[in-house]
Amino acid sequence: MAAARAHGTIVDGVSATRVHLANTSNTPAELIEANYRIRVEQQSIRRESGGVGNYRGGDGVVRSYRVLAPSMHLTTCIERMVIPPFGMQVGKPGQTCRVSLIRGGTNVEIDGKSNLVLQQDDRVTIESCGGGAYGAA
Repeated sequence: MAAARAHGTIVDGVSATRVHLANTSNTPAELIEANYRIRVEQQSIRRESGGVGNYRGGDGVVRSYRVLAPSMHLTTCIERMVIPPFGMQVGKPGQTCRVSLIRGGTNVEIDGKSNLVLQQDDRVTIESCGGGAYGAA
């Protein structure tokens, strides 16, 4: 799953990109679906998730997965769930990451450090954080 890159000092941040030295690969949905009993139901840019400033932070990504197997394990190891990516020189921070599980019509927020067993037809949505902005808007 891709993330956003923070601002630059002369350019806006890059949306939906693999960030160097981060665990944010952008594995193609076709590869995931060919190797796991999961269907990728949504992949989009998380609009307006980047911080506002003279140079905006890049927007993150939204990706939703549907579990096709009878069960499987989910382990989250995600940062920036509480403290947002900071802005610089009065630029605003980006939005924090979110992970949610929809099971039987009920939406449950999942912590950034969790282990749980998913059931068939569960839908997990990951919203990566936006990058922080640079400078006053």
